[in-house]
Amino acid sequence: MVIFDCNGVLVDSEPLATAIVSQEFIRVGFALTPDIVARYFTGRRPADMFADVEIAAGRKLPPDFPATVASATLRRFRAELRATKHAAYALS
Repeated sequence: MVIFDCNGVLVDSEPLATAIVSQEFIRVGFALTPDIVARYFTGRRPADMFADVEIAAGRKLPPDFPATVASATLRRFRAELRATKHAAYALS
């Protein structure tokens, strides 16, 4: 079975994902709040987001930044991501 989830129907990963990305940007010296990440990068590929941030800041992210973000995202999703209140109904 394949289930296609429109964000927010089964799980709402976007708020958690933007918080994770923001935290990782801040950790390496780029002041991007979750609100900024959500406003400018929701729905965009991480590679495009990272390239746009480098261009806007005029400096490079660490070479391992994409892998670090992916690892942090998977770790936090496993620990914190939960089904929405009506996920069971949506699947019935």
